[in-house]
Amino acid sequence: MGQLKMNKLNKIVLFSAYLIVILFIFAAADVFLLNNRLNLGHPRFSDSSKAEYPYAGFIERSLASRVNFEGGGNCLNECKNKIRIAFFGGSTAVYPDFETPGSENIPSYLEKILKKKLKKDVIVMNYAAGGAAHRQHLHMLLEFMPEFKPDIVIFYGGSNETVQHWFFEPRPGYPMNFYYKAEFETWKKFLLEYSAVFSRLLGFKFEDDNNDKIKKRIKFRSRKWKKQIVKNYMETIELSKAAANTFKSDLFGTAVFIAVFQPINKRTPEYDEETVKEQNETINELRKSIKQLDYAYDFYDKYDVFPESVFYDNCHVKDKANRLMAEEIAKLLTGRYFKPAGIVR
Repeated sequence: MGQLKMNKLNKIVLFSAYLIVILFIFAAADVFLLNNRLNLGHPRFSDSSKAEYPYAGFIERSLASRVNFEGGGNCLNECKNKIRIAFFGGSTAVYPDFETPGSENIPSYLEKILKKKLKKDVIVMNYAAGGAAHRQHLHMLLEFMPEFKPDIVIFYGGSNETVQHWFFEPRPGYPMNFYYKAEFETWKKFLLEYSAVFSRLLGFKFEDDNNDKIKKRIKFRSRKWKKQIVKNYMETIELSKAAANTFKSDLFGTAVFIAVFQPINKRTPEYDEETVKEQNETINELRKSIKQLDYAYDFYDKYDVFPESVFYDNCHVKDKANRLMAEEIAKLLTGRYFKPAGIVR
């Protein structure tokens, strides 16, 4: 009887050992072969961004931070004796039209237009980053600007401050993937970021479950929630103006702050009609508030001059639209800000 028990125990131990070895081989193959070598994990989770700057780090690293801060503050020499403009925005200010060879982004076009119009040396530093919203820009303004010493600060946006809250981070003012980066359970993030199998099988289920809890808590899509989107935008640009006005400018005394509300596609085909209707209603409420401010400009309808749509999706546009937006911003700057103040450099 004792021998039978011993044999049974040996079998259990042997089976457990085999199982551990198999699981170890599976895990090693999953992590090192399928995920790291073959990149078969879901890119949404395996290509997780590393936060290098607090708050602003939940997005792509800004162009200007690469140019100036990794390079040891080269802008101190590069920007000397130039009219300095700091441009903050999301992906619509980062990317050119990839379908048009030789195209450039809005800040790049803006710099060229202003140099020609003003016949002065102008530098437009692009602090935009894909996915960034104005709450993050406010943080970046405080962190990066004292060294750059801008004459003008431009916040260009609107889509990431409104439309994205229906589909990504639902809380107004929060970075686009904040709940994944900061609030996900550690063991879930470990599986999603290191396991190709689990990131494919469970990734969006984990994320959707977490997001659904947040939506219930904040009464997602309620009238109060939509009002909070408007309130957050207005509060953020007010705070950003106050921050920008603390920077000294040789040209204006203190730095000028302007907020430009960008065009957003009114008929985005991939969204259902009810969602598009809600978004447009919220945007229209926000536009009414913007019109009350003398430092915020509603450019929402600027692309209506084109006979056909220039949108690729809800906000990204073709090259001719980027050129037009740069021209409109240049017209605003030269017509209102440079002429009354005079160019002293």
